[in-house]
Amino acid sequence: FTTKLNNVVANEGKEAIFKCSITPADVSVRWLRNDIPITASPKFKIAHGGSSHSLTITAVTLEDAGEITIDAEGKVCKATLQVQQLPVTFKKKLADMTVTEQDTVRLEVELSKPSKDVKWMKNGVVLQQGENMEIQVDGAKQALVFKNVAYADRGHYSCETLDDKTQAKITVE
Repeated sequence: FTTKLNNVVANEGKEAIFKCSITPADVSVRWLRNDIPITASPKFKIAHGGSSHSLTITAVTLEDAGEITIDAEGKVCKATLQVQQLPVTFKKKLADMTVTEQDTVRLEVELSKPSKDVKWMKNGVVLQQGENMEIQVDGAKQALVFKNVAYADRGHYSCETLDDKTQAKITVE
């Protein structure tokens, strides 16, 4: 190895590039992640020209983190990939609403990316799904749906992720 692999820290969704140079130029190489061989694909782009070799991992996810190895006919060079998680924020926030009793009401939000760490609350108390209320999840979109809104459903509603919060006042007439 005339130049070795460097450790890479990449933001979630971005690309990570590992490069090295090996002599002689005609040596055959294998790339591995966590000791599992990598095959070229749209996600894993493998390239070489002369003595330089590169591995580009596109749109990295948290699962891509780990040890990257290049094996040149038994001589190995290793580096690590760290993936920085992006915060989950609201692209579409809640808005105040005035609704009529017995209407079907949808409180909708859209997150910057899908997340399991989302809480819906009314007046600061975490909500659980019930007969009259349902939490719907479709990728990064979530909705709190009242099938038959009642006067008792009025109040301050919020939706929270670990990184962000949105809230709205619901008035029932």
